[in-house]
Amino acid sequence: MNRLLAIVILVCLIVMPLCMILIKGFMPSAEVGFLDNIKQLVQADNLKILWNSIILGLAVVVLSTLIALPLSFIMVKTALARHQWLDILIMIPFMTPPYIGAMGWMLTMQHNGLLEQLIPGIDKITPLFFSFFGMALIMSCHLAPFLYVILKKALLNLQQSQEEAALIYGGSFMYRFRRVMLPMFVSGYSMGALLVFVKTIGEFGTPVTMGNRIGYAVLTSEIHHSASIWPIDFQHAALLSSLLLGVSMTVWAFQTWFQTRTAVAGDSGKGRKTLQQPKSKWDSLLYGIVGLLLFMMIVMPYASIIINAFVKQLSRGLKLHNITLENFVLVLSGNGGIALLNSVMLALAAATIASALGLWFVLVSEQTKAKSPWSSKLIDFFSLLPNTVPGIIVVIGLILFWNNTNNPIPAYNTIAILVITYTVLYIPYAVQNIKNVNQTIGKNLMEAAEMSGSTGWTRFRTIKFPLLLPGIVSGWILIFCISMRELVGSLILRPPNTDTSATYIYRQFEQGESAQGMAMALLSVGITSVILILLDVWQKRRER
Repeated sequence: MNRLLAIVILVCLIVMPLCMILIKGFMPSAEVGFLDNIKQLVQADNLKILWNSIILGLAVVVLSTLIALPLSFIMVKTALARHQWLDILIMIPFMTPPYIGAMGWMLTMQHNGLLEQLIPGIDKITPLFFSFFGMALIMSCHLAPFLYVILKKALLNLQQSQEEAALIYGGSFMYRFRRVMLPMFVSGYSMGALLVFVKTIGEFGTPVTMGNRIGYAVLTSEIHHSASIWPIDFQHAALLSSLLLGVSMTVWAFQTWFQTRTAVAGDSGKGRKTLQQPKSKWDSLLYGIVGLLLFMMIVMPYASIIINAFVKQLSRGLKLHNITLENFVLVLSGNGGIALLNSVMLALAAATIASALGLWFVLVSEQTKAKSPWSSKLIDFFSLLPNTVPGIIVVIGLILFWNNTNNPIPAYNTIAILVITYTVLYIPYAVQNIKNVNQTIGKNLMEAAEMSGSTGWTRFRTIKFPLLLPGIVSGWILIFCISMRELVGSLILRPPNTDTSATYIYRQFEQGESAQGMAMALLSVGITSVILILLDVWQKRRER
């Protein structure tokens, strides 16, 4: 009974909304047939937008590699590897919502922006930033830390003993690189590159800020345009969502196939890992490279965000009489305070519901694994599905499912639809965190309790739940922090006259009130960053 109920809930929350996209996009009607919908899908305008997305994805993969590969090599193969605190700095851009990073870059590079004020005469170069290259650079700076983590892990998995064996037998550096290092590295890199590609074509924040500014339309921005700007065309939005979904699933399938073809088994013995290198005369150059990359990824965008939040008017420059806290006062005392409160309440509700459902799905999947393996696999697949699909596709599916005359629950156009949206988008984080902890729990504890006469509820309350609590808390906090800054669902599905912190930032930036928008950005990022730091401290204390 539990497994059937779990599958029904997952179908209603996740599967049916995604199916509604295909139904809306391709289902024939009295006026339009199936072939007509196919013809509309392959129109020149749609194919051009698809091509724009693919080219952007490839460009971001290349630029991210140019940033992440030197960083990962330096942080593994050189003396700078001892500075583990640099990993925290490198991850800052990835932990910041992409739309906030894009706004920071635009404020830095715009006419009379921060860069032109600091470097007079550069105004002839800064307009060149507002182009395809600038858009790709912004997205690369956001995703390069993600690729860096994957590349660093791949480099750390290279066994030093294997390189030494090739060297002993007379292998040159190029031979060792081609026959030892490259085969073990290419599998990890291919996974990271394809994930960066999928994240790029599915990203929403940068295309609707920087992309709209330069007139470069991609699938996500065009889907948003069709679903939210008059004349609204949900059928066109569904078709483009189907196109984006098809590309994403194709890349996932290719990545799985490619990994099976390129995976190389590592040394399972006690071979020495890559050794930390001693200091050398090149360290100063390496420090310069790392410093330059961090300056580009962090200082360039975030300096404008911070400065803009604390000045009366950015064009007046960094002068003492121009510094103020008035922007924060205006944000908290006006509509911004209500928007921030809305975000906190919605994030609390979504994190709690998603964590409760995630815990239940994991327990039901575990209980049914022996009796009905297909049910367990189905629950796992459905609960993790939103994590493999671009967020805007899930949002369009939720619109089509909940804004339907056959749906008896009047959640659409109310605050409840945002809670549902956040829950659906981020329930995979709860499931994955709880599942990871659950896999470390030995069966002997539960069997011993059962032999002692303990009932099912008592075993869960006294043994299972306390052991699962770290995974539940980690998933809850992660969902809360991401929901606090979520843009795509909030922007498209929010009820009239209802703002969240993300939509407030976006609206203020679009209306030219960037100072208040950046003040809200600092408040939002600051709150979530403090929570994440506290979580990290709590986890380290538990480990001790």
